[in-house]
Amino acid sequence: MAEYIEQWMYDITAVNDLPYPTELDAPPCIARGITGFGRTWRQIRPRPQPRDCCWYHGGSWQEAFGHAIEIIKIASGQTENEIRVFSGETLKPISIPDPDEVEDLLEYRQLSGWLSESVTSLLSTDEPINIGGLAELKHGDLFYIGGRHRAMAMIQQGTRATITMRLELFDPETGELIFD
Repeated sequence: MAEYIEQWMYDITAVNDLPYPTELDAPPCIARGITGFGRTWRQIRPRPQPRDCCWYHGGSWQEAFGHAIEIIKIASGQTENEIRVFSGETLKPISIPDPDEVEDLLEYRQLSGWLSESVTSLLSTDEPINIGGLAELKHGDLFYIGGRHRAMAMIQQGTRATITMRLELFDPETGELIFD
């Protein structure tokens, strides 16, 4: 019998709570970061206007986040409050939508171009914005497993929240989350 069951889970995470992305060499427009007070100032005065310097700045991440949340709610039958699970309380896994269902919902919402690609990047398990699992959250040891460039673009734009994903391990016999 397997020692654990892997389950991807979504979280809504405040962009100001994301760890600061480091070691970003390219593209040059994203390699320059914003720290400390600059992060807070961008939250007060967001700059979501698209720029043509790179894909990461090609549109508004806040708008992409809004569409992604709506797709999660439709596909999973969950409310936004049920998706917020960074608390260490009892967790309810939120199913990851089937890629075909996501594609259908993108078409239904008439999303195309950069917006469609960015929403897909937030919902896909191929390379999610992943800052660790619940154990890392509980101990304050957040680090990027994927999504540093998107996170930096969100910080630079002043995006307020984003979707992060984490891979958690569950005990196959009890269904309880394994962490620590």
